[in-house]
Amino acid sequence: LLQIGVGLGVSLAFETDVLMQVRLQAVAYSALLGLCFALLLRSVAERPLRPPKHAPLPMVPAVRQLLANGPYRQYLVFKVPMTIASLLPANLIIDYIKYSMRIEDFNATYYVAFAIVLLCVFGAIPLLISAARRWGRRGFARRRLAPLQLRTRAPPSH
Repeated sequence: LLQIGVGLGVSLAFETDVLMQVRLQAVAYSALLGLCFALLLRSVAERPLRPPKHAPLPMVPAVRQLLANGPYRQYLVFKVPMTIASLLPANLIIDYIKYSMRIEDFNATYYVAFAIVLLCVFGAIPLLISAARRWGRRGFARRRLAPLQLRTRAPPSH
């Protein structure tokens, strides 16, 4: 929400100077990042290292062990396509606004579109919660979302 506010404010203040918009946003986000990083370093204490209980597994057996875990595999089945699908619109909307809509000052339009998407996502959360309560979490995932997921199989372990 802070990004939407800063981006929309800067793009409305400097409508014709896109380079100034980018500079001011870079300065604002860099200062915010420095502040958050300083707060993180100040608030997180480092725990003492414990010796490992056993030697780490080699790469291939570790991946096989992960993929043999059914709940983790189901998590990946949902997480990977959703991550790819969520990253594409955010990256392509700028090109669409600039080249298809032919708007030179695309930042204001981008932040309005970003706010609409964010509100839709937050608005969908109560719907998903009510559907999960109605059909149960497992039933909702299996009956309603199963057509959307990709079927994967773990490689056989020897």
